[in-house]
Amino acid sequence: MNHVFLNGKCAKEVYDHFCLRLCIPYMKCSHPRSMFMRWITNKHARPGSIFATVTLLIFWFLWNGRNNFNYNDVKMKAIRIIKRIHYMLESLLKARILIQAARKIPSPVAITWRKPKEGWFKLNTDDALKDCGQVAEGGVIRNHLGEVSWGFYDFYGTCSILEAELKAVETGLRLCWQNDFNKVWVEVDSIAGMFLCIQKDKGPWEVQYTLESIHQNVTKWKSNFLIYGGKVTKLLTGLPINDTMKNVSKCYKELSYKVLLEVSYVWTK
Repeated sequence: MNHVFLNGKCAKEVYDHFCLRLCIPYMKCSHPRSMFMRWITNKHARPGSIFATVTLLIFWFLWNGRNNFNYNDVKMKAIRIIKRIHYMLESLLKARILIQAARKIPSPVAITWRKPKEGWFKLNTDDALKDCGQVAEGGVIRNHLGEVSWGFYDFYGTCSILEAELKAVETGLRLCWQNDFNKVWVEVDSIAGMFLCIQKDKGPWEVQYTLESIHQNVTKWKSNFLIYGGKVTKLLTGLPINDTMKNVSKCYKELSYKVLLEVSYVWTK
């Protein structure tokens, strides 16, 4: 049963998808009951959230997929299960079985970019999903004065957002190593990605090679991993698709000026 509900390739792909959507780290468990309890008691879960419903739907459609394979010879596919769960959630909302909480009018809160200590460098990365379905990543390396030391962006095709986020961290750390930036703050906007980096977890199979490279690089120098919201890396991921791996400090003369004035906004409820 654990292979069907927890450890199988199909189950992991489904959990990875909803962990990213719900902004929680993937949690390994030895029993489906433990997985259910961890999801509904997770510190990231808010009162009235649909964590319990999503978890039960994952269990149901994994079991349904397994039976279809055994008795109807229909291969289990994660994408099919994910679509069925999304459809069921939409149906429950339309039927008002799940009541969508009334939205409060959010107010913006200004957060300035925090400079690292003298002698340290800060690596910021961010991802974006293009209209054509390709995933893009960008990164900026800045010194303690907020000046751009290096920048990059690239396109990874139709991979997952988590995979692109980790590849960007790997690229940024490699550039730091090549330029002798041996004290680095790494700021990412992915909770799941941050946990995989700092906990030295192997993670899903498709990111294991990238994570191994990150863990090897991190041991070479001092590093800290943080979560952030940033505007400059948003600019990078919006660049044309036919331009890749450019030195952004050369491509955009005004980028250093933008960095010094950078202010990000988060919404509070």
